[in-house]
Amino acid sequence: MKKILPLVLCAALTFGSCDDDDELFYVPNSIEAAFSAKYPNQTVKEWEKDGRYYKAEFHKNGTEAEAWFNANGQWVKTATDFFGDLPTAVSSYLDAHYPGYRVEEIDWVEMPQLNCFKIELEKGDHEIDLYITADGMVIEIGDDDAPHYQIPAAVLNQFAADFPGIVRMEWEKEGPYYKAEFVKDNKECEAWYTAEGKWVKTETDFKGQLPQAVTDYLQATYPGFRIEDTNFVEVPGDRYYEIELEKGDSEWILTIHEDGSLIEVVPDHD
Repeated sequence: MKKILPLVLCAALTFGSCDDDDELFYVPNSIEAAFSAKYPNQTVKEWEKDGRYYKAEFHKNGTEAEAWFNANGQWVKTATDFFGDLPTAVSSYLDAHYPGYRVEEIDWVEMPQLNCFKIELEKGDHEIDLYITADGMVIEIGDDDAPHYQIPAAVLNQFAADFPGIVRMEWEKEGPYYKAEFVKDNKECEAWYTAEGKWVKTETDFKGQLPQAVTDYLQATYPGFRIEDTNFVEVPGDRYYEIELEKGDSEWILTIHEDGSLIEVVPDHD
C-alpha cells in the first residue's frame, strides 16, 4: 500500500512528488529565491531534480517553459516551447543536413553565454537533438549513435575572433579537441580548438597551383604518383602543405613547406 504524505508537508517542502515511486527532494530557499529574482511574478507549477540541477516548470508569456538552476542558485538555462517559423538560416541548415527528417519539437533555449533553438528531429528510428543559433551556428548535436557534446563558450568566442563573419559551421568533438567545419572564400576549412579555446590548427582545402619548389620535389622524388588531395595547414608558428599521393597500391601522406623542405612522409592507411 502506498503511504500518503500530508498535503501540507508536500507544499511546505516543495517536493517534486508525493509518491513513493519517485525520488523526494527538497528545493532550497536559495533556489526558489533565484527563480523569483529571474522571473518575478511567475509561479512555479512543479519543481523537479534533473541530475545535479533544479528544474522549475512554469508559464512564460502564456507558453510552457522550464528553467534550470544549479545547487548554488545560479541560473543555468531556460527552455520555452517554440511554435513560430524558424529563421531562414536554421531552415536552410536543416534542409541541407537533415533531408527527410521530421521536426518533432522546438524549444527556444536561453543561456548566460548565448541563446539558441533546440530542435528534436526524427527519421525512422533515428532521433537527433540539434542546438543551433538563429543565424545557423551549430552549438550541440546529440543522437542515438553519438553522445551529446556542448561547445564551450571559450571555443565559440575564439572561433568568432579568428574567423569573423563566419556564421555557418558544423562542430564535431574529435578526441580532446573541438573541430569546426566551415567554408571561407569558397574553400572548405576545418579548425581545431582545445576546450579552453586555444587554437590548434586550421586545414584549408587547396585546389590551386602548388609552389614551384614543392612541385619540383614531387616530380623528383615521387615520379608517376598522382595527387589525391591537398590541404594547406596552419599551426601556431608554422604553415605547410599536406599532400596525399597515390601510385597503384602505394599511398603516402607528405607534409612539406612552401620552400620545398620536407617535414615528414607517412604511409596512408585509410
